[in-house]
Amino acid sequence: MSSRVAVVGLVAATAFLVASCADDEYVTLRAGECLPARAEVVGTREPDPPRVPCSEPHRYEVYAVTTIDGPRTYPGEAAVDEAAQHECYLAFEPNVGYSAADMPDDVKVVYLQPTQSSWNGDDDRDVECLLIFDEDRTGSSLEPDSTEEGRG
Repeated sequence: MSSRVAVVGLVAATAFLVASCADDEYVTLRAGECLPARAEVVGTREPDPPRVPCSEPHRYEVYAVTTIDGPRTYPGEAAVDEAAQHECYLAFEPNVGYSAADMPDDVKVVYLQPTQSSWNGDDDRDVECLLIFDEDRTGSSLEPDSTEEGRG
């Protein structure tokens, strides 16, 4: 378990969002998990965020969990942010099924990355990549045509 920070940026016409996380112990999310709107993904991040079955209304969906390479000591927020953003961008199309450039306007990406304390103290290199929807959805965006409106 580790603390996390989520980051917002803009890459290849794709919105990648940021949030911060308290330095509490953090439960790593898994690809395919969904979180309701009440989950604090943007802003202060909950150490153990609520999860719901993707068949229930949700605002967030984890599309990938990836690992970034880096030195033994924390390389700085900018370097970690750049690496995390790059990894989530690379993981997007293989996991979601369409290119980030084709992402609908009501979908953005948020990623949770290691903090300095989790990097140095817990050897944390995991990055969680999530889709964030403007409105609640049901069904998984990772499975073709499983949402109410399909993928669009």
